[in-house]
Amino acid sequence: MPSGQTHEFNRYIGLMNGANLKIGTIYILLIEQFIDKLELRFAWYVALKLWEEQIDDIRRIVQVTRPGNRSPRATTRPR
Repeated sequence: MPSGQTHEFNRYIGLMNGANLKIGTIYILLIEQFIDKLELRFAWYVALKLWEEQIDDIRRIVQVTRPGNRSPRATTRPR
């Protein structure tokens, strides 16, 4: 590199580094916010799946204990 361009080259490098710091900071903040939202959505999904499992368990218990749901052996025939 010619010695006459050294000063201008260093100025461009300084501008590039400054831009990278500003853009990098904004990018990191956006990524952190995206990750926080994603973690929250995943926690919500897990809660809904657990809730679904509990509802299925309750549904099975209600079907078994409902008076109209007797097994064929438990029914009595009128004589």
